[in-house]
Parts: sequence; structure tokens; C-alpha cells
Amino acid sequence: VAPRLPGAYGLVHLRDGEDLPGNDNAFMVYVVRRGTVECHPDPFLSPCNPAIEE
Repeated sequence: VAPRLPGAYGLVHLRDGEDLPGNDNAFMVYVVRRGTVECHPDPFLSPCNPAIEE
């Protein structure tokens, strides 16, 4: 999306339960801006609260 739509922007929060050990209880945030996508650890949703898994 980012290369085809350089004016696009937004955030995608992702939790991958099969990620590397140590990251399996954390969200990552993908930042889309100015035709690029960057991946960063999410400081707001991590560590994951067990209440969302019920």
C-alpha cells in the first residue's frame, strides 16, 4: 500500500503469538507515512493483558 499510495498514513497494531521468544506477549505497531512502513514496539498495549484473550 505505502509505495502505491504515498499520501496514505495510519497505524496497524499487531500481536503475533508465534513471534520470537520474548516478543510473543507484545504488540508491534506498523507506522505508515509518506510512502514508507516502519515497525516499532508498541509502548501502550504491551505487555498483553490476559483479559483480551477471554
